[in-house]
Order: sequence, then C-alpha cells, then structure tokens
Amino acid sequence: MEKSELEHVENIKEAPIMFKIVSIENSSPHWHYEYEVFFVLKGSVIINCEAGSFDLGKGDMLLINSQEIHSIIPSETGNLCLFMQWSPALLLDVYESRFCFNLKTVGEKQIPPEKASLFRNVLVQIGLLLHEKPDGYQFTVKSWFYGFIGLLFSDTHYTVSKPDKTNTAGKHLEDFDKIQQYIREHFKEELTIDRLCSEVAMSRAKVFRILKMSGADSVKKNQKFYQVEYAKNLLVHSDLSIPWIAEESGFESESSFYRVFKEMTGLPPKRYRVFPGEKTVLLGVQGYAAYQQAEAVKLLKEFCLPVIMLLRAARDSQVGFIPEVLHPAGSPDFGTVPPTRE
Repeated sequence: MEKSELEHVENIKEAPIMFKIVSIENSSPHWHYEYEVFFVLKGSVIINCEAGSFDLGKGDMLLINSQEIHSIIPSETGNLCLFMQWSPALLLDVYESRFCFNLKTVGEKQIPPEKASLFRNVLVQIGLLLHEKPDGYQFTVKSWFYGFIGLLFSDTHYTVSKPDKTNTAGKHLEDFDKIQQYIREHFKEELTIDRLCSEVAMSRAKVFRILKMSGADSVKKNQKFYQVEYAKNLLVHSDLSIPWIAEESGFESESSFYRVFKEMTGLPPKRYRVFPGEKTVLLGVQGYAAYQQAEAVKLLKEFCLPVIMLLRAARDSQVGFIPEVLHPAGSPDFGTVPPTRE
C-alpha cells in the first residue's frame, strides 16, 4: 500500500484544533484536509505553497487552505513558529460550500496591519490560555477560536465553491502522492524527469505542474527533502562519518551535501550532530524544557494587544465577535475611548 503524503492531525482536548509551537527545520511537500495557519514568533521560514513562495519573518502569518500542497524551509536557525489547524468540516456544518481564505501578511493582497493585529491577538490568547489554564479556560479557548473563524469571513478575501462531486481535487492529490511516493522510495538514486514520468505514467507537463505546486519545481529539489531527512537521522543516531553519510544519502559529493544540508536545516552537518534540530514546545503539555516554554510564552506576550488597542482594531475591522459587554447598545463609539498611556 502506498504511503500518502497526507499529514495526520490530532486535536487538543480543549477545542477542535491542533495547536503547537515548534522550532522547525524543514518539511517536505505534503498536504492535509485541515486548514492551517502559520505565525512566526521568532526567526524566519520560507513556505512554498500553491499560491507561491513566501518568506515569513517575525510577526508574519500565512494560512494554508484545506488540501493545499505546501513545504517549509527555514531561512535561519532558531526560528519559533505557532501552528493552528482545524477541520473544514466545522464550516460544512454551517455552509454547504468550500472556502478558500486569503490570510497572509506577505506578498500580494496581504491583509492590512490593523486586521493582522486582530488575528495575531487571537492566536496569542489561545496560546497563553493553554499555558496558564485559568478556571474555565476551555470555554474561552473555544470562543477565541470561533472568533478567529469569524474574522476569516469578515476580514479576509475568500472564494466559495460547492463541494467537489467529481473529486477533481482528490485526483490531483492522488497524482501528487504517486510522484512523492516514487521519489521517496528512490531518493538515493539518480533521478531524472524522464525516468519519473515513465515510472508514474504522467506527461512532463503534468509532473512539472504538480512539482511546481509543491514548491519544488524540479525532481532534484524535491529529492533533497528526503535525502536531508535521511541524513539527519544518521547524524543523530549513528557515529558514521560525514563523508559516508553523504554518499549513503545519495549526494554526489561531500561538498554538495554540506551545501544542501545547511540550506535545508540552517546548520552544517557537524553542528547539527552536536545540536540536533526540531524542538517542539506544546504549551500546557508536560515533558518539554522549561526554558523553551518560557521563551515561547515571552514571545507570545510581545504580540498581546492591550484591550484598548483591541477595541480600536475591532472597530476599524468592523468585526462582530468582541463581547457585547465591552460595547453595549447605546454606548459611545470606540473612537471616544481615551488613548492609551505612553
């Protein structure tokens, strides 16, 4: 049975979302049914998706839509990113339609800064609640999450389509999985576009189109993800020499191995062996280093909006999920709220 490039997602117990903060190295091209929003707390990463290639720095956000192929490469070491995922079934419970949201703070058609602040604040509040766990926090986490969904409708551009009865998207992802499966099983070998097309029984145009959508516009570029992942495992879990690992991982030379490995992980192989990568910080979950969690919380608080600023952003955004207790009927307009102190 083929192993799919589908990424499986497990929700937290407090809400119908997957939520984590992680220092990421690289993620090979993949897809999942869930929507996924990235929020960079520290450092920078490059996210390749069907909409293009985006270099995200501190404070930037990008939403990956359901079933959208994407991959991630760090621009520098020491990044820290917040991820939140949720099922499109939550929207289907209300609308019998598929939605594609445009939420990003980089590239063309990015959302205005005041609207971006609202989205960031929701993610921050969820993160801090999962860390601090005050009484009743489970309900507040849910309210912030559903507020986030409301913001997507009120403050982003989106397209609407009916459910795909012909399963066109499914066939497209099937073809992607087939290509990825072959590359994954033969990444140590010399792969060419002609060989790949022959083995997966697809035209060059079709293969190139699918590779481009995954952010890897060549067979070699796609192959690198699996070569580096294999090399990382050998570096951490063996005492094998670096030249041997380079050859075993399918690289033509030791110099090309050093160059590609640093490009994909942000670290040269020798340093990676001493300081191996991906460090996960799941807020509220035991078993992670205290200094990592403390750093994540500190970064979250940097993006936390004061209440007055949140109200003003809500007014400018015309969003409707701010509780009525903050602006009851007949109360003054938000513009009359005194300015914050310097």
